[in-house]
Amino acid sequence: MHYKKSNQSNSPKVFKLKTIALPPGESLTVTKSHHLKAVTTRVHYAGEHWLDIQVNGVMLKRIKWGLAL
Repeated sequence: MHYKKSNQSNSPKVFKLKTIALPPGESLTVTKSHHLKAVTTRVHYAGEHWLDIQVNGVMLKRIKWGLAL
C-alpha cells in the first residue's frame, strides 16, 4: 500500500498476508480488507494512492485509487 504524504509524494507500507507452499498446479484465493480509519500514528491525505500485489517478490498488479477528504 502506498500512502500519500503531506508533500504529495507516496510512502510504501508493506502488509504481509500469508506464507504458504503450494504444490504445482494448485491455487489459493486470498482476501484482505483494509480499513482507512483515522489513527494517531498515520494521517491520511487526499490524492492518488495505490496498492501493489506481489507474489514471491514479483509485482503482479498495481491498483490506483483516489482519496478525497
